[in-house]
Amino acid sequence: MKAGAPFATLGAPPRTTWIPPWWSWPIAAVVIGALGLSGTIFTPPGGSAAAWWPAAGAAALFALLSPPRRRGAFVLLVLVVTVIPNLVYGRSLAVAVGYALANALEIAALLAVLAIWGYRGANAFVLHRTREALVLVVAGLTGALVAALVAATTAALLGGGDFSATALSVFPSHAAAVLLIAPFACIPPISGSAPVPRWEVVLQPVLLVGVLAFVAFPRVEIPLTFLPFMIIAWGCLRLPFVASLIEVLVAGIAILMVTLAGRGPFALGLSPAERAITVEIFLIALATVSLLLLTARAEQQETARVAERTSHLLSGGLVETEVGLAVARRAGESTELLWANAAARSMIVLELDGDDWAGPLEHVARHASRDGVERVHTDGDTSLRLVANPIENDPGMFAVQLLDVSSTVRMIHARADAERERAAATELRADLRRQRDDFISTTSHELRTPLTNVLGYAELLEESPVLTALERDWVARIRRNGLRLSDLVEDLLMVGGAHATPASPGEQHTLSTRSVVAAIVASHGAAADEKRLRLEIDIDAGTNVHGVPADIHRSLGALLTNAILFTPADGDVLVRVREDGGITEFSVSDSGPGMSDADRDRAFERFFRAAEAEQSGAPGVGLGLSIARRLAHRNGGTLELVSPASGGLRAVLRLPAAPRHA
Repeated sequence: MKAGAPFATLGAPPRTTWIPPWWSWPIAAVVIGALGLSGTIFTPPGGSAAAWWPAAGAAALFALLSPPRRRGAFVLLVLVVTVIPNLVYGRSLAVAVGYALANALEIAALLAVLAIWGYRGANAFVLHRTREALVLVVAGLTGALVAALVAATTAALLGGGDFSATALSVFPSHAAAVLLIAPFACIPPISGSAPVPRWEVVLQPVLLVGVLAFVAFPRVEIPLTFLPFMIIAWGCLRLPFVASLIEVLVAGIAILMVTLAGRGPFALGLSPAERAITVEIFLIALATVSLLLLTARAEQQETARVAERTSHLLSGGLVETEVGLAVARRAGESTELLWANAAARSMIVLELDGDDWAGPLEHVARHASRDGVERVHTDGDTSLRLVANPIENDPGMFAVQLLDVSSTVRMIHARADAERERAAATELRADLRRQRDDFISTTSHELRTPLTNVLGYAELLEESPVLTALERDWVARIRRNGLRLSDLVEDLLMVGGAHATPASPGEQHTLSTRSVVAAIVASHGAAADEKRLRLEIDIDAGTNVHGVPADIHRSLGALLTNAILFTPADGDVLVRVREDGGITEFSVSDSGPGMSDADRDRAFERFFRAAEAEQSGAPGVGLGLSIARRLAHRNGGTLELVSPASGGLRAVLRLPAAPRHA
């Protein structure tokens, strides 16, 4: 049977189990031995067992404090230590060992009963509930019974004693000692109970001493012996746990001493042995009732604390700061507020006149309680969400839940305003983009005609035989810069929307990749030679590409232009072509400075130029890569930039290969 954690202990502070250090064992041995010697004092004349054996209680206390891994060794310690008091008392070695074995087996039986009920391993045995009190009583009585049987057998076989008399003497003697002393090892954590008035702390012990003194008179009859129970019960219900245990122990010892001294009601007309047995039974009853009262009180206090915490959580605590809870009753046209937490009162305080509730919120709550529909009541800058439901079995009573949603409403309004502003800004940007594209397209078209004339007349001038060498150089410069301006106009036209639609089948042709690369390299060879670049070509044999020829040349040319432009003098540029799975891959690699991750993410934006390009003063307006990707997409391909681990930059253009025909 396993002891589960009681609901009443949930949320209680964890108990820190105290484990006796190694040096406490010699102390325990001395204390148990000393109490064993003192216990012989209580042996009735002519008896074979002590009327009270406090060594059993001390041994049980130390055993309960010890961790499970040490309890076997502690049982052996009890066996060794309790031999000494028996030898001092004058018993033979065999009898002394038999009685010591009875003490050791008593502790073993007590621990075994606790283990059966689930208190083993890391589960510290603590008197939280009446269940623990009953288990301790059963364990103590079981251990005492085992001790009585072993001791009675020893006395009958080795000491010449009477089995029944010895068992009847040992059982209550050990049980009373264990139940009075062992609970000090099972004290629960401080419960934080209400403080006791000082007058009560003083009056209760004084009355107990007075009652004990009264009971000690020789003429007091036996029924009056139970008078201390009332005062001790008072202490168990009011005083701290430890103080009550101490009081019970002191009262029990006092009653025992008075009885053995021949005074009090237990001494009237009884033999010494009968007195001992009677008072021991009384002490067992006193300890049992006290433990039950103490644990019942602890359990009740913990249950009250759990209920208080639950109530605080529901009507206060976390909910208190946000949700208002109220209970009201309709009475004709008026409403009476029966209960409300602080949050609810703060929300409806302006509508309250004592317990009478009247106003707009009350009107909304009254109607909400009839249909159960959630409502939001707004008054100025304050918005309250209100839910009301009727309470069963009382048609006039209803519960109201109020939540201040002013910040939420303001946030929703602010979000709506922000969305409107964002939509307006998006529309404005789109309009500006359209205006820019229209301007670029119109301007580019207007520039194309005069540029064509400039380039045409420049060609005619170059063919003129009358020009001098200097004049022929001037015309070449005019034509070269005119071509650059013409390329820029074509780029602007493309950015403005030209070639934005997918290529039609009639525009697409199958081209040899070797011829395409050869044409591109030939047109850029002079620029590469000027910077002394090593321009290498690696093309798989028999590869083809399918697309618009002009788009393919323009895209690949833009990639090679960038590679030559940003590669330092004496650097390397590699053009490689591979075909895989119906895709032709052109890659242009350079040994230049490469690009950062941030620049690479923005490289395909129109008019974007990396920091390196700005610092080096490289010509261009930042349209080459954007147009190249656009043309790649137009032909069903892709374009990406890769930064190799070895440095530089690699541009990868993937386009459809030539379609295979069966």
